[in-house]
Amino acid sequence: MRTNCTQEIRALLRAHSDGMTIEQVVWAVKRDKANVKKTIRAMPDAYIDRWEAVPRKQYAAVWCVVVPPEDCPRPENVDDMAVSTVSKPKRQGYKSAQVQP
Repeated sequence: MRTNCTQEIRALLRAHSDGMTIEQVVWAVKRDKANVKKTIRAMPDAYIDRWEAVPRKQYAAVWCVVVPPEDCPRPENVDDMAVSTVSKPKRQGYKSAQVQP
């Protein structure tokens, strides 16, 4: 059931490229506000684009989703870009970090 909600929200946000607030999404998909909020926050492609003023001097987040490009080729040398090749500087102990007069 959650997957269907996620797909429905993702399609809705992609259709509205200017973004939507949580309240607008809730009204459009006819689901519980807490569930919509939790689903949007769990979506890896959703982000807050801007904040809009709402009554009582508060702000509402306007959510958008990333639209992946149609042609996004994978790099050929993926193995060469492994994270394990990045070396971290060694941490110095207390005695080696002391300054000699």
